[in-house]
Amino acid sequence: MVLQVRNQGAPIAADELQTIFEPFHRARSAAESAAKGWGLGLPLVRGIAEAHGGKATVTSSADEGTCFTVTLPVDATGQQRLTA
Repeated sequence: MVLQVRNQGAPIAADELQTIFEPFHRARSAAESAAKGWGLGLPLVRGIAEAHGGKATVTSSADEGTCFTVTLPVDATGQQRLTA
């Protein structure tokens, strides 16, 4: 199963794409905005996806915009069911 969230705002800088899923990290544009946050939302998304045998990724470019993708298996293995 694949869930994608896209936007056409300013792209996330390439160097920030490597750290965007780290706890307490906020992109420069987010840190400079009026919106407050702790930088925990994306690490939680990735952790939940991985706990269910999936993954969370991000791509961002001026042409394509930003796309966050969560991929989950339709049928997790027995071990994944026990730990999820």
